[in-house]
Amino acid sequence: MSQLPGEKLRDEGIDRAVKHADRVEPDWALNALDYVRANAFGEFTAEDIRLEAEANGIPNPPHERAWGGVFVKARTEGFIKPTGHFRPAKHQKSHRGPKRVWVRVAA
Repeated sequence: MSQLPGEKLRDEGIDRAVKHADRVEPDWALNALDYVRANAFGEFTAEDIRLEAEANGIPNPPHERAWGGVFVKARTEGFIKPTGHFRPAKHQKSHRGPKRVWVRVAA
């Protein structure tokens, strides 16, 4: 299935962010994905996981968009899926905008 232009640009931006994070911090994406696999329980947002990961030693990537790549990978693997619900963002620069809620579906 072909992507819409906006989807293609989104995915290219996420890919650039992940590659940049891995250049700055080798294996950042793999370590972040491992963190999601080990710590994603119940319902959560990417922001929830990101904040927990940072508090537990996963370095902040140069651009937070890199976390999008981690969640795309986890979803593609069938490890997580969106619930169809949204929660307001916690971070003030997000202005309480909606954040997708995810749920773990595989061990």
